[in-house]
Amino acid sequence: MYTKTPRLQYKNSRVGSLSLIYKKKNFFDPKWTSRCSGYNCKRLAKINGLCIDHVRKYKKHRRSPEYSKDYHKPASYPVLKEMDITSPTIDHNEQYTSRDNKLNSRNSTSSSSPAHSNFNLEQALKDQEDSGALNFKSKGLTYEDIQAITHYVLNNTKSITSLNLSHNNIQLQAIEYLSQAIGLNIAITNLNFAVNQIGGNGIFHLSNALETNNTLTHLNLRRNQLGIKGVLSLSKALSLNNTLTELNLSENNIGSEGVSHLTAVLQTNKTITTLDLSYNKIQAKGIESLSTAIASNTVLTSLNLAGNEIGRNGMFHLSKALETNKTLTTLNLNGNLFEAKGVEYLSKALEINSTLITCNLSENNIGDEGARTLSVALQSNKTLTTLDLCWNEIRVDGAQYLSNALKINNTLNTLDLCWNKILTEGAYYLTYVLQLNKVITTIDVRWNGVSEELLHSLGLALRENRKAKENSETIPSGCLYPHSKFEYVQFVEW
Repeated sequence: MYTKTPRLQYKNSRVGSLSLIYKKKNFFDPKWTSRCSGYNCKRLAKINGLCIDHVRKYKKHRRSPEYSKDYHKPASYPVLKEMDITSPTIDHNEQYTSRDNKLNSRNSTSSSSPAHSNFNLEQALKDQEDSGALNFKSKGLTYEDIQAITHYVLNNTKSITSLNLSHNNIQLQAIEYLSQAIGLNIAITNLNFAVNQIGGNGIFHLSNALETNNTLTHLNLRRNQLGIKGVLSLSKALSLNNTLTELNLSENNIGSEGVSHLTAVLQTNKTITTLDLSYNKIQAKGIESLSTAIASNTVLTSLNLAGNEIGRNGMFHLSKALETNKTLTTLNLNGNLFEAKGVEYLSKALEINSTLITCNLSENNIGDEGARTLSVALQSNKTLTTLDLCWNEIRVDGAQYLSNALKINNTLNTLDLCWNKILTEGAYYLTYVLQLNKVITTIDVRWNGVSEELLHSLGLALRENRKAKENSETIPSGCLYPHSKFEYVQFVEW
């Protein structure tokens, strides 16, 4: 008897957020499922009018040791018993216990290949063997696939230097198995785990591997739900590791407390040069703690703090650190809403700082007042070459302030002003200053309401500056886009 189609959402499963749809009420009857437990997937799919892939994923979900009985279900249907659908003769706890015992030593892991067989995976491993880089991004890898990859990595310790497992829903059990291989590997330098579900418990096992690994230089852990607990485990490992140079921890919700654990590491670490902490809700309190490390750190060259809601108070502490820091060359502060007051603090630091080369201040609503204080700093700064001021509510007056600074500044060569409100009048000031400034070669004024005629004039001025620069250099290819349809002028080098 057919009933209204229910939809089940399963939590804490290897299937992730998969929704399974069942079309017959008796599919949820424990007695019926017990009688049909020996049926194969094709038979169950035919009886219930389901896609065979849904049945396979459901059976795999029920075999998972992470299976929870507290999943959401329609109230009118009884709870499925533990042995429903799957074979009643298999002891799954024993199965996973024996599987994990294989990881006790490197010899037991690498001596025999896992029983799991996946032709497509095996073929991909063979195809990528010569390149030295294994890329399995968004391949929907299962636990058994991770076992096979781990076995392959351990048996090719000198040929595999890069491993990309991003976007694969990798969870605790898989990362525990893989971490032991990473700790033993002597060749991998680049490891990408972005957008998985490692979590605080999973990163504990990976951190143990980092303590002994002596080759890894690049680690990407973006969006892995690490939280405070995960950063604490990772910080302990980083205090011992002496090879990692690039670390991406963006979108992990580590907060101000999590950053405090990293602060102690950054004060003593001598290898990390690139750090991405974007979109972690660090806020002003976290930046205050981080700034103490930035002030004394002597190796960090690139720092991404985009989207951390640091505000004007956070900018006060960060600016103080920039006054004394002597190594940072790239700083991304996109989307931190510190407004004009925050730029005022930063401008004072830029007058003193002698190392910063690239600075992204987009989406901070600095307005014309922020442009004014920034223009004062640009008149004395001698190192900044790239400045991004997109989405900042800069109008005609702000464009005039920046133009006045460009009359004096002789180092800035790239200025991004797209998505502001400088209009044709503001673009006129920029065009005029290019007659005096022969250093700046790229100005982006997309979506500013600039007339086509002035766009053409601005484009010609940029072209002349580019030609002057190329007189003593190899001439690169370039493009100019003076089309009113897009309302921007940009000279692109590739």
